[in-house]
Amino acid sequence: MTADAEVAEQNARRAAEYADEAAAAIQRARGSLRFAATVAFEVVKLSVNGRRDVNELILNGKSMAAADEPRRYLADAEYSVGGVSRKAEAGAERLAEVRELLEETRRQLRTGRSAVVQLSRLPGQQSELVNNLQDRLDRLEDAVHSADRMAVEVAGKLAVARGNVEPLARQARDGELQATADTVRTTGTQADRNIHDAQQDLRRLEKNIDRVSPELAGAERESQELEQMLRAAANPTPASQQRAPGSAAEEGTFHLRPGEANRQNEYGR
Repeated sequence: MTADAEVAEQNARRAAEYADEAAAAIQRARGSLRFAATVAFEVVKLSVNGRRDVNELILNGKSMAAADEPRRYLADAEYSVGGVSRKAEAGAERLAEVRELLEETRRQLRTGRSAVVQLSRLPGQQSELVNNLQDRLDRLEDAVHSADRMAVEVAGKLAVARGNVEPLARQARDGELQATADTVRTTGTQADRNIHDAQQDLRRLEKNIDRVSPELAGAERESQELEQMLRAAANPTPASQQRAPGSAAEEGTFHLRPGEANRQNEYGR
C-alpha cells in the first residue's frame, strides 16, 4: 500500500468514527429531551392541582367571612394552604429535573456538533449533508437553551406562589393557624395569579419542546445516514459482514433513570 493510500484509509476510518460519535450523541440528546417533555407534563399536572387547592382556599376565606363562627373553617383553610405549598414545592423539584435533562440534551448536542466539525475538517468530507447537520445542531442547541430559560421563569413564579402561602403554611405546620377571612382570601388570590402565570409559561415550555422534537429527529436521521455512508466507505466488506444500519445510535441509546420508564408509560410521552 502506498503512503497516500494509507493516509486515505486512515482518514476514512477517522471520518467513520466521528460520524459514529455524532450519531450516538444525537440519539442520546433525543432521549433526554423526550424525558424532559415527560417531566414537564408532570409539572403541568401539579400546577392544575395546585390551582384547585388555591380555589378551595379562596372559598374558605369567603365562607369565613359569611360565618358566625369563622374559626371552624380554619381547618379547611389549613388543608388548602398545605396543598398549595406542597404542590408548589414538588413542581419546583420536578422543574429542576427538567433543567437537568435539558442540560444533558445540550451537552450531547455539543458533543455531536464537535464530532461533525472534526469530520468536516478531514480531506474530502466537506459535503452538503455535513454542513446541513452542523447548522441543524446549532439551531437545536439554541432552541434547547431557550427552553431552559423558560423553565427558570416557571420555577420563579412557582416560588413566588409558594411564598404567598408560606406564612399561613408555617402557622398550620405549627398547629397555630391564625388568619382572618380577608387574609385567607387575599393569600389565595395572590397564589392563584402566580400559579396561573406559571401555567402559561409551562404551556409555552411544552410547545417549545414539541417544536424541537421533530428537528432533533431530523438530525438523528441525517447523522445515521452519514454514519452508514462513511462506515461503508471505511469498511468495504461484503454486505453480509457490514455493521447493521443504526448501530451507532443503538450504542448511544439514552438509558432510563430509575422511575422514568414508569412515568413515560403513564403519560404516553
